[in-house]
Amino acid sequence: MSKGFTVDVEGMAAFRKRLERLADDVRKGAETALGEAAQSVRDDMRKGVPVDTGALRDSLTARVMRGELTAEIGPLGKEFYYAHYVEFGHSSMPAQPFIGPAAELERRRFPDRLRKHVGKHMPK
Repeated sequence: MSKGFTVDVEGMAAFRKRLERLADDVRKGAETALGEAAQSVRDDMRKGVPVDTGALRDSLTARVMRGELTAEIGPLGKEFYYAHYVEFGHSSMPAQPFIGPAAELERRRFPDRLRKHVGKHMPK
């Protein structure tokens, strides 16, 4: 029967702490990228939305839930239910897309944005 053995690696505790810190830093970088992306989509939506009174444009907001790494971007308020009709149209009104195009622009930009912010925390 073997008695077994123990291996003691010097610096392992410091290495574990560094890994934990790296994970936190990477998450912070992702949160920063998400915040910028949400603001960018909101700004592009504001540029593209058709304006009559300006109320729909002014209602466009970006809200980031950092803990969940998600964002909600769009009109704030039930009175702006008609944003759907503006985006997709209906039988007596042609579509005037402003949400989809803004999201598509950011879809193309987001990988570089994420690399920029997360990359700051990656070991060289």
